[in-house]
Amino acid sequence: MNRKLSIIFCLLMISSISACISTIAPIETSEPQITETLPVLDREEQSNPTQSPTIETQPVIESPYLHIQTSLRSNPPCGGNNKARTDAILELDTYLKDDSLNWLPDMIDFYGNMISIVESEITEPITSGVRIWSMYNHGFIVKTPSSIIAFDLINGYKAWHFQLPDSILEQIDILFISHNHSDHSDYGITRKIMSFGGKVVAPAENNKAKSNLFPLFADEELTLDGLQVKAYDGLHAEIPVRMYLVTTPEGYRIMHTGDNQTSENLPENLTVDILLLNAWVNESGSASAVIGIQNSINKLKPKLTILGHIQELGHIYAPGDVMSRLPFEVPLTAVNESLPGYVSVQIWGEHCDFPLE
Repeated sequence: MNRKLSIIFCLLMISSISACISTIAPIETSEPQITETLPVLDREEQSNPTQSPTIETQPVIESPYLHIQTSLRSNPPCGGNNKARTDAILELDTYLKDDSLNWLPDMIDFYGNMISIVESEITEPITSGVRIWSMYNHGFIVKTPSSIIAFDLINGYKAWHFQLPDSILEQIDILFISHNHSDHSDYGITRKIMSFGGKVVAPAENNKAKSNLFPLFADEELTLDGLQVKAYDGLHAEIPVRMYLVTTPEGYRIMHTGDNQTSENLPENLTVDILLLNAWVNESGSASAVIGIQNSINKLKPKLTILGHIQELGHIYAPGDVMSRLPFEVPLTAVNESLPGYVSVQIWGEHCDFPLE
């Protein structure tokens, strides 16, 4: 009897252990448990990319100014294809006329790209002749074998909050300031250039003599670092304006007109190689800028004229208003083959070499 009970008890224990084993959950490990067999793709399915999930990519939006920059770089001033240059500049002009576009990041990047060209070129040696870069508004940088000078240099349109790199400013030996309006004179740039050992020439009416600053009245002359400088009186309402004639040690005669607003104020019988002309010279409002540009060039007869004070964005754009900023289409209209010398319309960062090839 006891033997039978033992056998029955053992059978019950075995049955209980089997039931427990069947209810135990799989053991968790650091690797995932495979719960089902994945289907194996045949060769056709493996080679068909539509069977695999795809990641959607966002389209790359190209800057509207990239091809303008490319076209202008391929057709440089004073030697490139004039038709290609005109088309590119007029396209830029269309954007600049729209005040809702001229402060956006694409425009600032475009300006920065053009200034970076100056930054890379300014250290290239000049063994002969003159290289002239157009900067913002009526700003220019001029390099000869003996020196680097600048006129009316500012950082750019104030809304851009752009700063010219020190690598450019430290190269400048002398900065000439025509007058104290903020689109021609920037105290921060003046201070930096002087801190780098450069000198500054400015109208005497608004400046006191101090270290590295040289004030000039109209008709005064100055010899500075081998440069012969003469200051002429420009007309700009009641604001004292200096027009500078600078003769380099190599004998090149360069004139910058500041905001002089009439050809009548330009000196008679003056020999000028390079004229940096304010294109907003509308004969004191009595004529169009086209006429003023042509009258000024015909009077001085320079070998090369580079036009400035174009699309200064701090001024309004209001066609027909005498106070409207000057779009590029106006100086492009003024240029014709009957004018003496060569006339170049340039945007920021572009340069022309003189003598012309």
